Amino acid sequence: MPCNGDDVLTFETPEEIVEAIRKEAAVLARPFTALIAPGKTSTDLTESRFGGAAVRTSIEDWPLCFDGRPMTFLTQINCQVAPMPPGFPKTGLLQFFVKDDPVEIYDAPLGGGAAVRHVQSFENLRAVAQPKPDDRDSPYTGPVEGLALRFETGTMRPDPYGAELRWLSSLFQAGEDKYPDGLSEEFDADVPSRTYLGGFPRSTQGFRNEPDEPDLEDSEELAVTLLQIGSGEGFMWGDLGEASFMLSDQDLRDRKFERADFNWDCH
Repeated sequence: MPCNGDDVLTFETPEEIVEAIRKEAAVLARPFTALIAPGKTSTDLTESRFGGAAVRTSIEDWPLCFDGRPMTFLTQINCQVAPMPPGFPKTGLLQFFVKDDPVEIYDAPLGGGAAVRHVQSFENLRAVAQPKPDDRDSPYTGPVEGLALRFETGTMRPDPYGAELRWLSSLFQAGEDKYPDGLSEEFDADVPSRTYLGGFPRSTQGFRNEPDEPDLEDSEELAVTLLQIGSGEGFMWGDLGEASFMLSDQDLRDRKFERADFNWDCH
């Protein structure tokens, strides 16, 4: 049994650590909306989709990178149709864009390498084709028409070895016990897709922590996962990587989506 002597929590067996991680993770679990592309091409201007044409008022309304190049359109969510996580908008469209060369995002100022737009009115909107420079290397790999989405909801536990549970999982390293087999896979199975709204962000190498930037892994300032996009079902981030759009709770309440930060990495 675990004991708490001198304010230090100890366990007699690795199985007790695993059970403690499961219990704490259940308390921390967050709602998510999984985005699933069953292979159907998108046909409706305002439907939720991966890729395809972005719905804008004009080409002049297209988000630009810090170097003046047009961003790459990733996905669109119809907030009136999709079952949005708590606190997310329930009207309009949420659209997500990234720099045409994601590798250069690490040199970009906030908002200069990725963008989130909340289109609140459907009036005067039209499909605007993706500006496509010859050297554009888009992480979107689906058909040009875009992939229509369906949704599944549930609750997601944090990574058992991530920041939220490291105070427990680090106990495996403190002794001679090895990480138990299958724990990460068990938690990953909470979500039926690698792409989702809400929940917790995922990373293959840990979130970037460069000078003058917040520590995205440990900071409560970026507590909301607006969108997690994994490789597969229409996207490829390098070598089976992950991408995350994140925002603070306050900015989500204030609908300041222009303050969203972005992280991606791969194996």
